[in-house]
Amino acid sequence: MLNVKPTQGTDVVDSLIQLMGRIVTHIPETTDLSLITLKGHLIMEEELYKALKTKAPNPEHIDKANLKFSQLLQVAKAFYFEQHQSWVWGAASKLNGIRNDYSHSLVPENGGEKVTEFIELVEAHAGSTKGDGFEHYRRAIAMVCAELHQLHTPKGA
Repeated sequence: MLNVKPTQGTDVVDSLIQLMGRIVTHIPETTDLSLITLKGHLIMEEELYKALKTKAPNPEHIDKANLKFSQLLQVAKAFYFEQHQSWVWGAASKLNGIRNDYSHSLVPENGGEKVTEFIELVEAHAGSTKGDGFEHYRRAIAMVCAELHQLHTPKGA
């Protein structure tokens, strides 16, 4: 018999609802790809930090490490990688590349193509993200954030 607390399933759902609320609040309905990318990247980064802190016996040192996103991604991957979810790590890396492009150029070369590649990668593994191009992108980011969120969410829902 499983030893699951009666509220554990509710806690997991509440936690996911809070994440989705943050995504809706902070990733605006806009046609500005740079803003969608930046905000989505920040939420993804927060989820990776939370995942690492869950694994660390002294999580305060994770913040002090001041990791770049690519470093954060690789350390989290070292703790959590599972082959069947390799697409999540690839998608996170792709979004980081898009964010880097927007941080160095007002209009990145091939920006639209990279966003399309990101969406297609997510859809190939997580299902359709229906909507116009910008909403499509927001939903794909939300799906990756939700997958990363599960890394630090208690199991047993």
